[in-house]
Amino acid sequence: MQSETRSAPVVVKSAVPEKPVHEGVAPLVYLLPSAGSVRIVDKTADNRELVTASAKARAIIRIDTSSGISLGTQTLLPGPLPAGHEYSIYLSTGSESDVQRTITGPGR
Repeated sequence: MQSETRSAPVVVKSAVPEKPVHEGVAPLVYLLPSAGSVRIVDKTADNRELVTASAKARAIIRIDTSSGISLGTQTLLPGPLPAGHEYSIYLSTGSESDVQRTITGPGR
């Protein structure tokens, strides 16, 4: 007979460097490839964070100087925004993996 010992799940998080998925001068439009947390910063204003929101896959982000920042049909930050500023859109997805570990040894 063999004895079995199970440990609690080990969560492995991949170290992904934070890079913008899209950036440029407004107007900007970006279709999110997957669900996650969206963060938009104003690069011209010393990378000042403007909005953070949860988003569904295939949602559209719009950054426009007159109407502001919107995600889908929701306005996250009403305009006007400063003309000529450069913006960055960041997307963080929950890239975690569950790893189960089982140790099997000889029984008594």
